[in-house]
Amino acid sequence: MGRIGASSAQTESTAAGENFKAHDLSRFSRLGLGWRSALHPRVAQLCSLASHSVLQLPPPCLRPTPPATSILGKRPRQPRHRSRPAPYTPPWAQRVVMKRLGVVDNENKVEEQDLLRYLELFKSPLAPSHVQALAALCSVAIPVCGAA
Repeated sequence: MGRIGASSAQTESTAAGENFKAHDLSRFSRLGLGWRSALHPRVAQLCSLASHSVLQLPPPCLRPTPPATSILGKRPRQPRHRSRPAPYTPPWAQRVVMKRLGVVDNENKVEEQDLLRYLELFKSPLAPSHVQALAALCSVAIPVCGAA
């Protein structure tokens, strides 16, 4: 019986001590003294040393972070781009053939007149120089006509 009473008395004293500490801490925090003032002076000193070296925030950035751009903030395409059709540009191989045939000087600059001149070539039989140029372009040997 004595033990039961002793353990309950010990529990009550421990509970009373915790309540006192909680009450003590809340009293200091209301006064603005912080939780460190309720601790032992040595513990408070250690906490203050740690707070200066470890618990402080890092220094602020030297340059501000750029504002985030949202998907909704992108500029829409102008309607004038959608209203007119894109000009026809011949494919790369066709531009190379046009240069080899002598229709254009620069394969990167093909104008509409050059394209019409190129298409005009194939309306009639090709000249021998054009046939040779196409054969050289395709790495094909031309058979000699009339040789048996």
